[in-house]
Amino acid sequence: MASDVSSERERMVLKELARARDHIPDDELVSCVRELVLVRLCITPYKEVTLQIQFPPGYPASPVVVILKSKALPQSLVAKLKNLCEAEAAAHVAMCQVVPVYDKLKGFMVQNLLIAAWDELVALRSDGGDGEETLSKKIKLYEAQGKVKLVLAQGKYKLTAELTIDNQYPASPVELEITRSNFTPQYEAMFAAHAKELARLAVSGPLQRLSTTKTRSSYAGSTFAERGGRRILGKTRRLLADLEAAEAAASTPEPSKTVEPRRSLLEVAQYLMSSVANYPTQPCQCCEEPVFPADPTELGKVTSKALQVERVYCGHFYHYGCLDVFLNSPPFNSDGKPCPACGKRIFHRKWSNDAKELESGWAHKQARHREIGEVIDFLGEDAVGETYEGAPPPWLAGALARAGLVVPGDVAAAATAAAAPPPSSAAGKRKRKKKKKATARMAQDDMSAFL
Repeated sequence: MASDVSSERERMVLKELARARDHIPDDELVSCVRELVLVRLCITPYKEVTLQIQFPPGYPASPVVVILKSKALPQSLVAKLKNLCEAEAAAHVAMCQVVPVYDKLKGFMVQNLLIAAWDELVALRSDGGDGEETLSKKIKLYEAQGKVKLVLAQGKYKLTAELTIDNQYPASPVELEITRSNFTPQYEAMFAAHAKELARLAVSGPLQRLSTTKTRSSYAGSTFAERGGRRILGKTRRLLADLEAAEAAASTPEPSKTVEPRRSLLEVAQYLMSSVANYPTQPCQCCEEPVFPADPTELGKVTSKALQVERVYCGHFYHYGCLDVFLNSPPFNSDGKPCPACGKRIFHRKWSNDAKELESGWAHKQARHREIGEVIDFLGEDAVGETYEGAPPPWLAGALARAGLVVPGDVAAAATAAAAPPPSSAAGKRKRKKKKKATARMAQDDMSAFL
């Protein structure tokens, strides 16, 4: 009886080995003997696992022994893959088990594109980023498509994004698509651009400066004058020698600066969660009032320029009016104004950082206010408002215009016409002189009538 069992086991083992040699590719089958079947699966350098199958004494009535090892995959995933293989072996007791176990393992690794991001997905389910206590988060996985769907909500602000990875991840970057959102297109574009840069940095690293070494081609279109005069044989030879040395230096490859790709799916997802959680509650760093309305439908209805939202280089938010007053008011430093929240220098394309330019603009503005103040002090506030309610005389309209105040349309048109470049003919000079005298008489009559 024991000999019959032993012969049956030997027959099944030989049958298993024969099927394994026929079914498993040679580049994956490392060993196929009675004691051990060793298979090395390497879908990518980041999706690699070694499968060891041994035949126990009770085989084929009992399942084979499965051992999985991997240096690329997290151990929690390796343990789950081992359970998957053992369940497949148990389902084929008394039958051939090696090939079904191999097919199950390889099929799972090929079809599930999210394997390389397994540990990131585990962390993502438990991490909500900043503002986790108020952020609503839903995660849905599409393993065959390599897609992670994020549905985020902070109050009435909502954003749905899809993060996609391919079979070469993390050597290839994460791709982001914002499918639904009630943020403005401006902020959607900002979210997408920042996330794309995070993914690129994880794969390529910081951008390198281009070489500025001049080669022979950079002198091809130069003229004699550009080279400093006439060609002299000695100078030409020295120039050619310098160019050859420059070409040799430029053609010499620099030491390769390889960047080891790192996983970025979790980093991109955390950025999106943090942005959705924090942006709707961000205050203006000057007035400390919320810059975003409670209802996102009001975002596109802000008509006042002073209440428009501006984001500076350090990432903090301001009202346009608050930031304009803050940057255009003294003191002016050569290093620029620091952000009240973090102390970093404020950069924004709408405002200059030149201290001299800002100081000159502020002084000019103060001079205009002093000028109109002197006019109002001389005439009195009530007199200015009552006597010249419709259209003030030219001398007062000019002062109002120089002070930056709005004047009626006909006066503004007259001021614009007066500011136009005058004709250069003699007739034009006489016309301007006559007009100047008439304006002076009109101003004198208006002043006499007022006094």
